[in-house]
Amino acid sequence: MSLPRPAWALRGDVIRERLSAQPAAHVVQPPARIPRQVSILGSGDILVHPPTWQQARADAEAAGRAGYDFDPMFASIRPAVESADLAICHMEAPMGPGDPKDFPRFNAPVDLAAAVKKAGYDTCSTASNHALDQGEQGVYDNLDALDAVGLRHTGTFRSAAERAKPTIYEVHGVKIGHLSWAMHFNGLDPPAGKEWLANRIDVAGIRAAAAATRKAGAQIVVLSAHWGTEKVHNIDGEQLSWSKQLIADPNIDLIIGHHAHVVQPMERVGDKWIAYGMGNTLARHDFPNDDNREGILAKFTFTEQPNRRWVVTRAEAIPIWLSSGQPSASSTWPGSWSTCPRPTAAAPSTPVPRTGSPATSAAAARSGPGSAYLFTDRLAARHHGYATREGRRCLRPNAEMVWRLVPMTGQATTAQAPRSSRSGAMPPTTATARATSSAARSAP
Repeated sequence: MSLPRPAWALRGDVIRERLSAQPAAHVVQPPARIPRQVSILGSGDILVHPPTWQQARADAEAAGRAGYDFDPMFASIRPAVESADLAICHMEAPMGPGDPKDFPRFNAPVDLAAAVKKAGYDTCSTASNHALDQGEQGVYDNLDALDAVGLRHTGTFRSAAERAKPTIYEVHGVKIGHLSWAMHFNGLDPPAGKEWLANRIDVAGIRAAAAATRKAGAQIVVLSAHWGTEKVHNIDGEQLSWSKQLIADPNIDLIIGHHAHVVQPMERVGDKWIAYGMGNTLARHDFPNDDNREGILAKFTFTEQPNRRWVVTRAEAIPIWLSSGQPSASSTWPGSWSTCPRPTAAAPSTPVPRTGSPATSAAAARSGPGSAYLFTDRLAARHHGYATREGRRCLRPNAEMVWRLVPMTGQATTAQAPRSSRSGAMPPTTATARATSSAARSAP
């Protein structure tokens, strides 16, 4: 008689354990990708007049040196300039050997180049209405002075081959292209067959140069434009026409303007920016007034988007002032002072055009979805009717003057871009402007 085979049974606790959900394996999530950023700073005209070169000579003599010392004039803005990853100056007049010359055919001391480099600038645009003031040799002398101190440059050239080669700077692994073009040369022309000496504004030519610069590997392309009407804050018809065509070009990401010698508006068009005129950086005209003693350092932060495109996500306007006096630690200035009105830093997105100003009216018409204006300093109050508050102290000059550039602490204006859309491009919404501290953002 065979015995039945034993049947084995699992205890209930073992069955429950085996049927229970198994613990999930620990999945390591890849770290979130931090978007890369790079900042680009532009500033207004550098145009040396007798009061400033005389001051530079006096500063050199005080230091026991020959020549000209422009370093003290730039010292106060150096932290703000150095805060940018790429700082672009605008060398409006040529530098060259011999005695300095004033309007109408400028020649600046070559010692100026070292001061610009020490101030934190990396490169300079050189296409301007004064680019040919000292003729063909003056172009070469100016470029030699820039090369001698390690400043890059574009806008004027030594040969057709040099002009044809795209100007690209590599900054923290980001390739930034730079173009520089001017509307005219004050009636002067390059020698026959040497039109390559200096770039004269031509929309088709600029677009072709931008395309070649992009093809050469530039991830961001900046256009320096010498344009506008001198001593006029409003944008003129040529600026409006040219800017509309150029900012729409996919190969141009930012336009920074010069020539007017007064501050003009900054505008956001879609996810791009135009600084129409940044006033003066260093100049002392023979028509002295507050307007041409002020300028802005226009600083733009580009952020790489998921689609690898670079767009401006922050725009800053840092006001600067050519002072005839050295500020003390307590900000008590020499001279006779009066208080001038300034606007609130949070500006409306659309300017209020003045009656009978077609240029401003046309500019205002461009505002709206995808476009915003950012004004700085008291210009908004005086020229566009924005709300004001007391702030700036204006100098009534004394006989003895010491010329220095100074940042206007606490008056910087910032526009923060909206968050990116899923495609990586900023949605066409109005920028928001708010006041921030110039000193805090300008720390080296």
